[in-house]
Amino acid sequence: MSRRRQGFTLIELLAAMAILALVSVMAVQALGGIFVQRDVLTRIDRDAATLARALALLRADLDGAAPVPWIDEAGEPRPAITMSESGFTLSRAGFGADSGGARIGRARWGLEPDGTLWRQVWPDQNADTPPGPRVPVLAQVTELALTPLRGDLPTVQEPASLPPGLAVTLTHRRHGTLRVVVAR
Repeated sequence: MSRRRQGFTLIELLAAMAILALVSVMAVQALGGIFVQRDVLTRIDRDAATLARALALLRADLDGAAPVPWIDEAGEPRPAITMSESGFTLSRAGFGADSGGARIGRARWGLEPDGTLWRQVWPDQNADTPPGPRVPVLAQVTELALTPLRGDLPTVQEPASLPPGLAVTLTHRRHGTLRVVVAR
């Protein structure tokens, strides 16, 4: 008489469990890798969006540069564009949704010693209008420079003149040298 085998032997069950454990470990490692990759891509995407926003703000301010002198806090007339050790200030058209975007204001860009690029806005040219807060725009910036293209920046003698083009160069620790150029 032949005896029929029913079920699996202990060795077969142990082999199946070992294979299942190996496949499970591989799946967990792959899933962990996917989460790490997602975190890296999310950080890269966030950094790229922050950089794009900073460059777009710079471009908008350069595009809106207006040949309008302004009065500083001491009541002194200042050229439409002024430079300082840490950045620059320019008269800018396009502020004020209530007036169709025609109001002239000022935008100041600066660089903190810790590498934070910031922007501050005066939505009105009046000297008694308080400025908005300094808003951090981009971190890890090592250099900020504004240069005129084919011309000179406005002076105290000619405060309402603007060059035909402006370029802002900033150096970022991770992205290198970036340049925003606006021709008028």
